[in-house]
Amino acid sequence: MLDIAQSSVDIGIATWNIKAMEAFYMDVLGFEEVDVLEHPAQFVQRAGFARNKLRRHALRFGDMLLKLLNIESPPLPLKRH
Repeated sequence: MLDIAQSSVDIGIATWNIKAMEAFYMDVLGFEEVDVLEHPAQFVQRAGFARNKLRRHALRFGDMLLKLLNIESPPLPLKRH
């Protein structure tokens, strides 16, 4: 059986349009922004996620934490072996 350490789930969504996503989740659904964290380009590139930096916006509604990942460029192509 799966042993879960917390009673809630954190969800991450990647987007190129952070303003529209924040407007929806904050203005329409009532989430509150609790943190913004910028990840430098080198870290993001090493992870293979994007070409440039990304900014993570953490939004909370009750026990739920939603992480909007604002990507400034399209993802890197998948490497095929």
